[in-house]
Amino acid sequence: MATVELGIVTTLASSTTAVSMARMVDDLGFDRFAVSDTQPLLYHAAYPAVTAALLQTKHIKIGPNVTNPVTRHWSIHGATARAFEELAPGRFFLGFGTGDGAVHSVGLKPAKLSEFSDAVIQLRRVMPKTTPIHMAFSGPKGMAVAGQLADEVTIGVGMDAGALRELAGLARAARKKAGIAAPLKIWTGAPVYFAESAADVPAMRALAGGMVALAARFAFSVSFENKNVPPQFQPVLKQFLDNYAFAHHAKAEGNPNAKLFDERPDVRDYLIDRFAVVGTPEQCAERLANLVRDAELDGLWIMPGAPTSDTAEMKRRLELVAKHFARVRTRPVLA
Repeated sequence: MATVELGIVTTLASSTTAVSMARMVDDLGFDRFAVSDTQPLLYHAAYPAVTAALLQTKHIKIGPNVTNPVTRHWSIHGATARAFEELAPGRFFLGFGTGDGAVHSVGLKPAKLSEFSDAVIQLRRVMPKTTPIHMAFSGPKGMAVAGQLADEVTIGVGMDAGALRELAGLARAARKKAGIAAPLKIWTGAPVYFAESAADVPAMRALAGGMVALAARFAFSVSFENKNVPPQFQPVLKQFLDNYAFAHHAKAEGNPNAKLFDERPDVRDYLIDRFAVVGTPEQCAERLANLVRDAELDGLWIMPGAPTSDTAEMKRRLELVAKHFARVRTRPVLA
C-alpha cells in the first residue's frame, strides 16, 4: 500500500482564524496545512499567516497554495524559504504557480511558462534543498514544466480520474525525458460539504457554487485538452467562464460567480459533481478513496466546506474529516 498525504487548505479572510485552524489541523494529525495566496483586495497576505502557523504548530508542513513570481519576485520567495527553514526546519513547502486570482484581480497577467521556469531555476539556487516546490497546473504545457522542475504538483482539473491520470502521465514523461529519477508526487484537491442527511444535500450543493466556478475557470479557461470534458458542454463553459468576475474571486458569500451557470442547470450540475464532494461523511470518504485509488494520487487537499470564522464549527468539520477520511490516506499500488 502507498501512503497518501492529506492536507487542509483555506482562504485568508482572517489570519488569526487561519492560525487557529492550523493548530487544529496539527492536533488532529493531518499532514499539511495551506493558505491560499489569492485576491489581495479581499484576503490577507499568505506569508504572515504561514509564519505564525509554523511557530504555533509542531508537526505539519505549511505553505501557500499557491503563490507566484508576479506579485513577489523569486528572490523574495527564496529569502522567505530560508527564514522558514531556520524557524521550522523541514516544515515549509513552497506552493508555486504562474499566478491566478492574486494576479488577475489587480490587473496583472500571469507569468509566461518560460518566465515561470526561469524563476524556479533561480529559486533552486537560493532556497534550502529541503524545501519542496509544489506546483499547480491544469494543462499539458504546465504538466511538462512540473515534470521537469517540481517536486510535487496539484493537478487542477477536478475529480476526473481519467484526466488526472492522463495529465500526470504527461508530467512523468517530461520528467523521464529530463533524466530525473526522483518521483513526482501527484496531488489534487476538492471542497467538501458535509450533509447530515440526503435532505440536506441540495442546500450543500448550492453552497458549492462559488468555489466550483473558481475551480472550473482554473481548469478550463485556457483549453479543454486532455481534460475529458463532454464536447457538448465545452462551448457553454467557454462562453460563461469568459464572464468570470475576479473582483469576487474565492468569496464564500455574495459571489455572482456562483450563478454563472444558472441558465444551464445541466452544466452547473456537471461542474458541481466534478469539482465538489457533497454528501454524508461516509459518502464523501468513499468517493475520495475511490478517486485516490483510481487516479493513483500521492496527496489530497481538502477545503472543509464554506469558510467560517466559527472555530467550533471549523473544529467539528475537521474532526469529521479526520475520523472518516482515514481510509483515504492509503491506496493500493497499481501495476
